[in-house]
Amino acid sequence: MLQRGKRSSPPGGGNRPHWHREFDEWWVVLAGRLEWELTGGTVIQAAKDEIVWVPRGAVHHIRNVGDELSLRLAVAMPPAMAMVITVPRGSTLDRFTDVGTATRS
Repeated sequence: MLQRGKRSSPPGGGNRPHWHREFDEWWVVLAGRLEWELTGGTVIQAAKDEIVWVPRGAVHHIRNVGDELSLRLAVAMPPAMAMVITVPRGSTLDRFTDVGTATRS
């Protein structure tokens, strides 16, 4: 069983660093150009029709690096239970490789 959902971001927009304890996440870029920054400084850019995988437990955030509205489809497996762990503001991604150090939101 899979869970899915669509997300959009204006140019320069995105989300805060966070991680998922219970599920892997795949993103299909439907429009625009996006950048994922993951634990350890890994940066992945993807454009329309490309797929990005983020394993459970990896701190990540997504940012629209293009000039137009982006649209992405999220697919989670096993299905997400709507739990997202948010990294506190001002923290670096490298600090949160241990799942016990982030806060639940």
